[in-house]
Amino acid sequence: MDSPPSMPSGPCFGSGPASAAERAWSRPGTLARGDDAVRGTLAAQRRAERASVATALPRLFKGLGTVPPPPWDETAATILLFLDGVALALAEGLPEDDVRAAYMLFGSGLIAAGQARRR
Repeated sequence: MDSPPSMPSGPCFGSGPASAAERAWSRPGTLARGDDAVRGTLAAQRRAERASVATALPRLFKGLGTVPPPPWDETAATILLFLDGVALALAEGLPEDDVRAAYMLFGSGLIAAGQARRR
């Protein structure tokens, strides 16, 4: 197995190869095998990511001249799950042009939803 790229840093990630964060980063499939430490580490990281994205959404959408679809935390979760799918698609070898097109369509849909709310 290849070693993972650099580990993210922050309060949710421990250090050392035996940490739950390292196992989560290098082998997400461990979740399916019932590793509670990994599941907890990933859940904490996902909560932090979701909160960060939800906090940034109003500013980002305002910059685009629109508003995000509410509630912001659910919009953030949707965005993060979509990005997970993008990463998996690329890892599975889907053509980059197809993934890029899906990404652009998804982003356009979010912007359009926000514009519809402004009317």
